[in-house]
Amino acid sequence: MGYQNSKNKLSLIGESKNKEYALHRNYFNSLKTVSPLVTKYKKVAQIIGLVDKMMKEQHHSIQWIKKQEFFSLPEVSQVKEVFSRVTADASQVLEDLFEILQDDHLEMTDSERMSRIDLLYEEAQEQYQFCKSFGNDSRMLALLRWKEKNEVRISRAIGGIKN
Repeated sequence: MGYQNSKNKLSLIGESKNKEYALHRNYFNSLKTVSPLVTKYKKVAQIIGLVDKMMKEQHHSIQWIKKQEFFSLPEVSQVKEVFSRVTADASQVLEDLFEILQDDHLEMTDSERMSRIDLLYEEAQEQYQFCKSFGNDSRMLALLRWKEKNEVRISRAIGGIKN
């Protein structure tokens, strides 16, 4: 009788332990699965949109700068290098985003995933603002150089000086 009682209690402990283990295993496995709430989070699409706008802005700026007579080849190369770094940073944001959105890559709650996406969104916004600002600054520099060249031409014409 005592043996049977002990055996039943040990079985009960074993079953309880197995249920507890299964409960924890299920919880941690659920952290590896990305919920639709996260994949449909509005900032996911916004990040992708910002990166797309960045790529278009870079391409447009580089093409415009190449056509200007007011930039030397080393300056054009420098602009390309800056935009290349921006592209690398934007690619890292996308890589991080896709890692967050893939099942079995990270163990995170939905809240943790969304918080990380929020940070990536802020980073993408900063990169886009920099890209836009840098492109505008480059255009402004070309405009100033054009204005300076034009003023010199006008001054020479007024002074009767020929090229």
